[in-house]
Amino acid sequence: MGGTKLFFSKHVKGLIKAAWYYSDTVYVVAKNKKSLQFIKTELKKKNLNLRFMLSNTFFKSILEYDTKLFVSIRNGKIIYDPHGIVKIVRRNISKGMILGTYESLFKKFVIIQNHVKAAEQKKEKILHNLYMAVVDCSQAALLMKGHQIIIPRLIPNNLEKHFLGEGLEKTNIKFCREIIQTYKNYEHGKISLPSGKELDELIHKAETFRNAIKMIL
Repeated sequence: MGGTKLFFSKHVKGLIKAAWYYSDTVYVVAKNKKSLQFIKTELKKKNLNLRFMLSNTFFKSILEYDTKLFVSIRNGKIIYDPHGIVKIVRRNISKGMILGTYESLFKKFVIIQNHVKAAEQKKEKILHNLYMAVVDCSQAALLMKGHQIIIPRLIPNNLEKHFLGEGLEKTNIKFCREIIQTYKNYEHGKISLPSGKELDELIHKAETFRNAIKMIL
């Protein structure tokens, strides 16, 4: 393609909107049907692989997400593009703004990844808040009995010792132990972050435990 400029005579340039080269093929967008015939005759003398299309066909292919056309634009060499129509398409491909292209799929993947990350961060915050709520409630109850438990894993046993049968049931203490252990296991990397459904169940258990604590305070 060293002589690409040679076959673009001034007259030919006046009849086309854009042209680019990709994989041994010259893509030419003609202004109208009348000019198309002349361009075909002129350029075929050069013994080149050619793909001709009218302006409306070009834009229709873009709107219909012709992936082969996108690949040729993205990876090809622009020969003639006075109105910038090929450059604009190429720019939009690189930005992931055209569906069906690798760039758009990658962009969508990044967006999904960010949404998942945000959701995971929210779930992590919920788990931490449940843990702190249970620990704070327990500490309040134990302080009432004159005990201050610094180590969270000791809280359930001390609740059982001081409050079992005096306002707290085994189920309440079980819920407290489960929430503390779940958070600590996640914090130490022993388990993955609980699912949304599992967090909903923990929220219900934390609320049940909190209400039980309120009854003895």
